[in-house]
Amino acid sequence: MFENGTGTKKDIDRALTWYRKSAEAGLVKAILKMGELYMQGTDVLHDFDEARKWLEPAAREGDVAAKRDMVTPYAHGWGAKKDAIRAYIWFDYAASRGDPRSESRVSTGSKA
Repeated sequence: MFENGTGTKKDIDRALTWYRKSAEAGLVKAILKMGELYMQGTDVLHDFDEARKWLEPAAREGDVAAKRDMVTPYAHGWGAKKDAIRAYIWFDYAASRGDPRSESRVSTGSKA
């Protein structure tokens, strides 16, 4: 609600506080959201190191979107050392879990 201003005034700081509390309590969707916010840099500054810090645990917990999002740091060298093999492995993980965007890229050999 605070992130989008749904039913209340938009307040990204309050949204981050609640996402962080939920993420630190182990809620995978909140962990993913923290990573996505830092990766997208729309309401917070881009911080690819911080994005990867949040995305990797969500991906390891099995979140398919996080697995797909983990491609970006390794494919582009944003927040991680550029590593085409590691990027492909994350794409393959996401594709093997049924992510259609990753399936099409793995089958064509495309990067992020």
